[in-house]
Amino acid sequence: MQKNFLRSLVVAAVLASPGFAFAADVAPRAYTKAPIADPVYDWSGLYVGASVGGRWDESVWTTTSLGFPGAPAQIPAAAGNNPMNFKSASGRYGGYLGYNWQFAPRWVVGIEGDYAWANNKSQFIGSIPGTAVPNAFITGDNVTRKDKWDAGVRARLGYLVTPTTLLFGTAGASWMATESTVACGTPQLWCTGTNNTTQRVDTVRKTVVGWSVGGGIEWMLAANWLLRGEYRYTSYEGLNGRFLAGGGTLFGSDLLDANIGSNQTHTALFGVAYKFGGPVVAKY
Repeated sequence: MQKNFLRSLVVAAVLASPGFAFAADVAPRAYTKAPIADPVYDWSGLYVGASVGGRWDESVWTTTSLGFPGAPAQIPAAAGNNPMNFKSASGRYGGYLGYNWQFAPRWVVGIEGDYAWANNKSQFIGSIPGTAVPNAFITGDNVTRKDKWDAGVRARLGYLVTPTTLLFGTAGASWMATESTVACGTPQLWCTGTNNTTQRVDTVRKTVVGWSVGGGIEWMLAANWLLRGEYRYTSYEGLNGRFLAGGGTLFGSDLLDANIGSNQTHTALFGVAYKFGGPVVAKY
């Protein structure tokens, strides 16, 4: 009986103590989720994209000789149009494929290839460079320059100014399909159609090779998407073309030799690409 009474006194003393009352008043600790680490943006991997933009082309046509097979070449006439400058602008639509490696950790290096279609066309109607000034008896003379598809392979080097913004430079090799056409009217001493009544037309086609440099800015968007703006300058080799060398005419096979050089293009484009492998790795 005494033991039970003593136990009751001890319990009562503990419940009445200030320390026990303070512990009872303390609220339970709230649950907090572990902080999320900043996401890591990974630029490494394969990507494929499409582009749209414009291409501005420049070239210089210089007629180097006029004549007939077996006869001394004629010096082109000082007609005031030799050499002749050609300039044109065209929309450009294409696709590209590339691979990036991110290192160091703000630097990105890569390789990229692209193919695009454009239809740059410039024409001079009324005379042919190096020939006589046209008059009422000469009709149908013109020269035409066309540049069509282009393709290239380039290296890229970029720096991440933010985890999702890349400034880059690019350089490499490029190819472009070109066409140059001479149309000779009637009648002329150096160029006559069959029976001296028909026009003669001849086209020289070639895929020219050149080098390209440029740069731009690229943004990494959500869900593996990359958006870019880019400019490139390209310089292509010149070509020597022989025109009107086949077929019979009143005087035999006429010849026009020309050099088409200073082939340069300026390309501006916007592109959207899908990057494989996931652009963002979130660390928790």
